[in-house]
Amino acid sequence: MANYTDLLNEYNALRANYTDVLADYQTLLESYNELSIQYGTLNSAYNELSVRFGTLNSAYNELSLKYGNSISTYNSLLGNYNALRSDYNSLNSTHHSLQANYTSLEADYNSLNQNYTSLTRSHNDLENEVDDLHQRIDGSEAGLTQTRILMTLFMGTTVALILLVAYVKRKKQEPYVVIRKETVAVKQDES
Repeated sequence: MANYTDLLNEYNALRANYTDVLADYQTLLESYNELSIQYGTLNSAYNELSVRFGTLNSAYNELSLKYGNSISTYNSLLGNYNALRSDYNSLNSTHHSLQANYTSLEADYNSLNQNYTSLTRSHNDLENEVDDLHQRIDGSEAGLTQTRILMTLFMGTTVALILLVAYVKRKKQEPYVVIRKETVAVKQDES
């Protein structure tokens, strides 16, 4: 009986413990069922996210490849840009040099144009002066021609007077005989 009482007490303690454990089991089973449902939800979300991850990873790899190509293109274009920038700077320097030369040449041209205009005026003045001198020379030559004609007439008159005076003086001298000696010229043979 004492053993029975001990066993009954132990049985009651174990039953109370069993009831507590059963309640815990029921709670855990409910938690398990809820967690199982949550696991199913999370597993489908995981599978969905895994598919999305695969898609995104594929897109990432594609974009990474495009990024690599873009970086390569960018570096190539940057090299071209630097070369073009260098050419631009060189051409800009040449442009400024040519602009300075152009400005200098334009100033020289303007100076030469002014000198040309001045020389043209001087040339026109000289031409007018030359024309005036030609007119004066023509007038002088006409006067000189008249003077030459008068001198020739004066000289002819003087020679005629001298001959007349000589003739008159000779007439008074005794006559004399003039013997002329003629020489015969013989033509040479043409051969």
